[in-house]
Amino acid sequence: MLFRSVDVRVMADAYKLEMSADCGSASWTALKIEAPGGQKGIQARAQHAAVVTANNRYLFLFGGYDGAKCLNDLWQFDLSAMSMRPIALDTPLPEARSRHTIHIVADLLHIFAGYDGGKPSAGDVFVLDVSDPAGMESGGGDAKKDDKDKKKADEPEEED
Repeated sequence: MLFRSVDVRVMADAYKLEMSADCGSASWTALKIEAPGGQKGIQARAQHAAVVTANNRYLFLFGGYDGAKCLNDLWQFDLSAMSMRPIALDTPLPEARSRHTIHIVADLLHIFAGYDGGKPSAGDVFVLDVSDPAGMESGGGDAKKDDKDKKKADEPEEED
């Protein structure tokens, strides 16, 4: 019997793709994104998911794999200031995962499915209100978002 170990290369760099209006040419530019003073930057990872807000100002990144384990951290990148920060929530974050999808529809960020390192996630969907990205608290902050801002999408909403 033959067993093979698979090494996953994890990185902590970022690139921007610039395309001409007619899509006839494109070029990649390495980005230098800084963590706020005194804060640790994002750890290297692979198999994460990211999404950009409709106004192209903010990028949210969730989870991934650091070469040893799956992650469940949420990061916000301010693309105009070229800065990043971890986002802290009072509500529990989704389980650590990689190979998942993330998207924003009408100011709601959705995290769907993925792999937890041992098995695929069971098709769960988590939802977070990101209508005020600048107002979200950095990791380690005292004031954090309310429980109502994150819920499993398959839970019925309460009627008034």
